[in-house]
This record gives sequence, structure tokens and C-alpha cells, in this order.
Amino acid sequence: MAVVVPFKGVLYNLEKIDDFSKVTAPPYDIISPEQQERYYKNSPHNVIRLILGKQSPDDSNSDNRYTRAANFFNKWQEESILKRDTEPSFYFYHQEFSGQGGERVARDGFVGLVRLEDKDKGVVIPHEKTLDKPKADRLKLMEACQTNFSAIFSLYSDAEDLINQMLKKVIDDVPLLEVTDEDKTLHQLWRVSQRNVLKEVTLRLKDSPLFIADGHHRYETALNYRNLELKKYPQSTGKESYNYVMMYLTSMEDEGLVIMPYHRVIKNLKGFDFASFENKLKDFFEIKTFAFNQENRMQVWNEFNKQLEENGKKLPAFGMYGYGQNCYHLLVLKREEFLSLTGDEEGSASLKKLDVNVIESIIFKKVLGITSNDFQQQQNITYVHDGMKGLELVQAKGYQLAFLLNPTKSSEIQDIASRGETMPQKSTFFYPNLLSGLVINKIVPGELFEFS
Repeated sequence: MAVVVPFKGVLYNLEKIDDFSKVTAPPYDIISPEQQERYYKNSPHNVIRLILGKQSPDDSNSDNRYTRAANFFNKWQEESILKRDTEPSFYFYHQEFSGQGGERVARDGFVGLVRLEDKDKGVVIPHEKTLDKPKADRLKLMEACQTNFSAIFSLYSDAEDLINQMLKKVIDDVPLLEVTDEDKTLHQLWRVSQRNVLKEVTLRLKDSPLFIADGHHRYETALNYRNLELKKYPQSTGKESYNYVMMYLTSMEDEGLVIMPYHRVIKNLKGFDFASFENKLKDFFEIKTFAFNQENRMQVWNEFNKQLEENGKKLPAFGMYGYGQNCYHLLVLKREEFLSLTGDEEGSASLKKLDVNVIESIIFKKVLGITSNDFQQQQNITYVHDGMKGLELVQAKGYQLAFLLNPTKSSEIQDIASRGETMPQKSTFFYPNLLSGLVINKIVPGELFEFS
């Protein structure tokens, strides 16, 4: 049973902040060093100092990015830069953004707390694998600050959109917070504290499984933090604040739920030879080349992407670009190879036939020889949202190959997650990102959630 409860959010005090856009930032795991520096300069109170503080050669156990985050967080509360609400609330979150055709698209959801559940309970269901390094990083931050700075992105089923409609009926015309980010996405937040509405939302979600869309590392970190707290306090009732984590919840049927792919860019392949690699690929894939020159490059690029999408509707298909090449390659898995992907003790046929699994199991592991340990240590692969960015990395920054993927479907996510299986990491990119800095959850020792 999913337990979703309102909470007393910590928000920026707009009486102290002149420009709200100067204190927000994207999720920590997509911020480049250049962006980090820019957000630092935007404001001395930018949330970057909490979610992704700078490191220093002089860092020690007592003075590091995590302890500094805790100091900033405490100081900003003392100075009323951040203020905690006095009554439990859900926070209705509306986003408007440009769709792939340029049209304006909207997505609605809300932020609340969800009781942490182990995977085997089938209540909060992940769909992606995680890595040890990011979880260790986030746990250090959580231990230092006792706070959820960013909401985990999760999905529930509500074909009639009843929950969002309930919340919309009680919000004002003017939002509590409003900001347009660098990608021209509009973010609006409202506080919903009417007790009857809170109870109805909680009731409607109690029998609904929740599927994690984004934030798998942070969810597992919250579980690890809870387990550490349970060792300290073995008489836990399950109502303590460390048993909960902040989540953004939206309906998987929402028309604004947009899933995009993460593309893969490869580096550090020892003794790599493109011709030999391409020859090995022919055992598994039909390969078509799209030659270009400086004059027609964008025209060819557009046609290449169109063919990638069209072929991907029938069989797993990938775009590929290699260093020094004057052409793009379209790889389409041979039908006999596709049909040979059957279920066994290593996974179901549905999992094995996913594009993200095909590229990892066949191209990366079988052909390139990248091991599972290499994936864990993040030795060879960089993930990017923008396919053109992947090409630029190959052209200019020492990467050897770029692979472009089609997006994973929401039905595939639900199918795989419901089976208790997980996809490779970075299988999905839910667009647009949630903005960090809208609302924060402070884990208060001794605070219990009795809401019903």
C-alpha cells in the first residue's frame, strides 16, 4: 500500500529573494562544471550550494562539500532566506514547455512525501539499475543535511485525471512560485493545505503502485539512510520522518508526459579500430550509411534521424557516428537476432528486446568488450540528452563513438517494472526536468506523520 502524505515544505522566502530564477537549478546529475560555476555566480543563495557544492583540494572530513551544504542550509533558515511552512501541504506543480513540433505542452503533478518501501513490496517500483558511486555521494549529503533537496519523479495510474482535477479546483489563479528556466520551461507551484483534499488524495493513492521515473539513485539513498536510522532507533514506529522521501507524482496517462532517450558516447577503448568494429557489427545488424559533406550535413542529419525513428518502430535501431567519419551509420538489429532474444534466468524476452538492453548486451558487451565492472566504474560511457551534443563530443573531445537511441515507451517501463526487472541505467529521460529549489523536505528528528 502506497502511503502518500502532505508535509511542511521548506521554500525560498520571496520577501528576501529579488529574482527567484537566480536561486533555482536543474537536477544535480545533469549539471556540468560550467553550469555549476554559472549558478554559483547567479546568487549567493542559489540551491547549487546545497545540491552540488564545489570541491576543494583542502577538503577534509570536517570541511567538505557536504558539511558546507549543511552550513548553508542552516544559515539560510536562520536568516529566513528559507522558511518552513507551518502546516502540512501538498504542492501542486504545473509545467509548460515546447513539444517536439514546437507546440506548447503542459504537465501537472504534485509534490508530497511517500513512505519508503523496499523493492520486494511492489509498492514503489524502480525500472533502472543504479551505480554505487552516485549513491555514496548522495548518502553523504543526506547524512550531513538530513534533508531531501530534490523530489524523486514518480508515476501513478489515473486515466481520468481525478487527482490533478481535485487539486486544480482549490488552487488560486496566482501561483505561490513561478519561474521560467533556461530551456524556456515555465514552472509554477501552489500550496494545497485544505485537509479534505489532502485526505482524498492520500486515499486515492493508497492502492496504487508508484513507478519511479527519475531519481533511482536518490530513492535507494533514502532507503539506505532510513536503514541507518533504524539501527540507531530500533523502536521505530514507521511514522518517523526518515521513513519518508519527497516525491513529485504525476499520472502516467498525462498528455504532457514526454519520454526522451539518453544517447551514449564512448571513450577509452584501447586499441580501437573502427573498420574492425564495423565488420563485427555486421554479424548482428543491417547497416546503412548516410554520407555527408559540409554543405549538406544538416539535411543528411535530419534524414538520418527520420530513418532512425521509422526503423525503430519495427526493430531495435541505433544511430552511430565514429571519430573521423564523414557519414552516419544506421544500425538495425537483424530479425533473426531479435527473435532469438527469449526469456531465461537472466531476464524476460520483453527486457532483452528493449533498445537500451540490446545496445548494452550486444554492442557494448559482446562487440566492444565493455564489462559490467566498467559500467559500474563509469569508465567508458557518457550519457547526453542531445544527439548533436554526442556528435560534438566525438568530433572535439576525444570520444570515439556516439550512439543515438529512440525513446523507451511508457508501456515498456510499466511492463518491465511490474515484472520486478530493471533496465540498464539511463534508459529514460523524462522531459522536462523538475527544477531544484522549488520546495525542500527537512527530515526533523522526532517528527511523526500521523496524517489520516
